[in-house]
Amino acid sequence: MLCKLSAVEAMNLKIPVDNLFILEYMPYAPDEYVKVYLYGLSLACHNLDADNSLERIAKRLELDADVVTSAYKYWHEAGVVRFDGQSVEYLPVRPVTEVVRKIPKGKYDAFAAQLNSMIRSRMISQAEFARYFDLMENLHIEPQAMLAIISYSIRLHGEKVSYKYISAVAKNLAFEGWTTYDEVHDALSEYENYSADLAEIMKALRISRKPDHDDRRLYLKWVKTYGYGLSVILSAAKHVKSGGMAALDGKLTKYYELKLLTQKQIDDYNAENNRLYSLARALAKPLGVSPERYDYIVETYVAKWLALGYDAETLKSIAEYCEKTRRKSFDDMNSVILTYYKRGLITAADFSGYRAFDKEIAEVYSKCGIDRTVTDFDRDCYRTWTAEWKLSPDLVDAAAELASGKDNPVAYMNKILSNWRLKGVTTPEQAAAIKPEQTVIRKVSADELNAMFNDVTEDNI
Repeated sequence: MLCKLSAVEAMNLKIPVDNLFILEYMPYAPDEYVKVYLYGLSLACHNLDADNSLERIAKRLELDADVVTSAYKYWHEAGVVRFDGQSVEYLPVRPVTEVVRKIPKGKYDAFAAQLNSMIRSRMISQAEFARYFDLMENLHIEPQAMLAIISYSIRLHGEKVSYKYISAVAKNLAFEGWTTYDEVHDALSEYENYSADLAEIMKALRISRKPDHDDRRLYLKWVKTYGYGLSVILSAAKHVKSGGMAALDGKLTKYYELKLLTQKQIDDYNAENNRLYSLARALAKPLGVSPERYDYIVETYVAKWLALGYDAETLKSIAEYCEKTRRKSFDDMNSVILTYYKRGLITAADFSGYRAFDKEIAEVYSKCGIDRTVTDFDRDCYRTWTAEWKLSPDLVDAAAELASGKDNPVAYMNKILSNWRLKGVTTPEQAAAIKPEQTVIRKVSADELNAMFNDVTEDNI
């Protein structure tokens, strides 16, 4: 029995493309060759026999059959497929530096002679020569361009410079598309033009070594891609405490992503950032916490609280309140603030007005036998009775006297006052005329309760 996927199912499948192929092979190959490789990989993975021939591949990709053949010869030399002229076998993708190509005898004799004349302090081994040959073959770098790269590396690090360093420089340049002598020469000349500027930057970063290729490449990115001048870069460098060039790159990249392109924009951002961090530290003190990352506290809490309209002094007062009430975290403080925000309490004036009736509330509670500090729940109840239900203070006092001695006086007052409101009672005299049993709220069944809630639509509320 032969098991296979339907053509429709095979069309919907994904193909595995190695990241090594994308990073180390694809950038340097002709576009048509990449198309041939990927289309052939799809055929190999899904066993789609209908197109599985060089002629059919050429027709499907609208290429000459000779181009398809040349493409597979190219990938055969690169070591990612095995091609015998008729069939193609896809192989595991290896790093380009591990691929050993067959190099025609004498192809790099002139290169080897010039390299020997450049490095006189040591003997260059055949293994090292082979590495340079493979590098040029795999990255398609011209021999004279490779010699320019080696000469540049020697100027930076002397004749003892390692193949690994030279290889890294060559890969960076090839990735940018610079593989000919003229392209490499122009790129390296531009790098070297910034030596004086780099020396100033490294001095600001307190780095004693000489600039290397990676430093020059970073500087070129800051200047050419980000558009920052030397003065902006130096100003940022003075604020880098540790981490050197990598830390400076991170700082400038963040500025660029935030679209902070001028010194004034950066200064304003830093001033605001310092204010936020200072406020975060001030709030952490009464809460009794020591966060490892204040950037998280600023982004998650402080910046959002300020966006809601709270000012620094109000936030400090709330933090002190949290300390007194044993709310010992930024999460706890956030819960408190969100509760206040729902009540419309944002400014100091809002809080002052919210607590303006504490004396009246305390007097009402004393009438029903409650002797304690007024809470936010008490304030919400009193505001509901007087502001939302529009009941008079005298009527509230009357309810308090009736609630005296009850197990839960405040709950009893809520029931009585709600009942009076529904009956249209506005004075203590009218309340006194209602029989006590009329103020008792009877228990209702589940069905009655559901019916009640169904009748109360948003339009009714």
